[in-house]
Amino acid sequence: MFCERDGGGFIKGLYAKRQPGYAEEELSENHPEVLAFLAPKPADPRVVADEGERAACKADAALLILINQNRAEWATWANSNFPTLTAPERARIGVICWMLAVAIRRLIRSF
Repeated sequence: MFCERDGGGFIKGLYAKRQPGYAEEELSENHPEVLAFLAPKPADPRVVADEGERAACKADAALLILINQNRAEWATWANSNFPTLTAPERARIGVICWMLAVAIRRLIRSF
């Protein structure tokens, strides 16, 4: 096997044929560095945690009702849920919630 190394001297690519200019060093298939490079890498803990969290955050019916609201419905929701805010602040909250709902609908529906 012909290997390509990075700046630190670690293998970053293996090839069956010589690659002139960047993979000219030949190592046997049983060479410890080749075996280490080909060995399965441990899963990234953050990716594993993300998968668990994704499964745990499936939307229930109450959330789906909110996600599917249109802009006017979000305005009504903001007006009834933030009575201490001024009318312009409630309007902005309604628009922000509507924009977020539109942005995440596809993701929520794919769960």
